[in-house]
Amino acid sequence: MYSYQQERLAKEEEKRDKELEKRINILVLGIGIPSLIFTLLDINIIGLTSNGISFWKVLLIGLLGSAVLAALVSKFILKK
Repeated sequence: MYSYQQERLAKEEEKRDKELEKRINILVLGIGIPSLIFTLLDINIIGLTSNGISFWKVLLIGLLGSAVLAALVSKFILKK
């Protein structure tokens, strides 16, 4: 009886750990990938630098680039 309880608790803990890992991965994808896109493309916004592109174009490039990169990362790297 005791071993059954321990086994059940271990399975529940493993399930919670996997859920937490999934949430952390989503957070990383949501914050890290847009940061990489903006950094790697060296995007300058008008008003913050002397020459740059409009805020809406930056947002569009960032969102599209992030969506593509997040899809690739989630499909190939986080595949489990």
